[in-house]
Amino acid sequence: MFYDCYGRPASDKDFMSADKKLVPYEVVESGNVKYIRFSSKDVGAIQKIVENGTDTIITWTMGSWENRASLSITVDLNTAIEVVE
Repeated sequence: MFYDCYGRPASDKDFMSADKKLVPYEVVESGNVKYIRFSSKDVGAIQKIVENGTDTIITWTMGSWENRASLSITVDLNTAIEVVE
């Protein structure tokens, strides 16, 4: 199943919709890194924002919120991720 950067499955009518952005559930900052999730569930979409001087890089992945700092987050917000369930 494919998911968008908010954790919506491909079967959702708002999948990959730029007009239907979700409000963050929780935001955690650690140094120059900010993590955002959109649900209270442990496993879901996690966005990572890294600010380095004048550059800001925003990526995302699906994974456990508890393990967010150790997740490999390398996909841009415009790319869906396939999760094998």
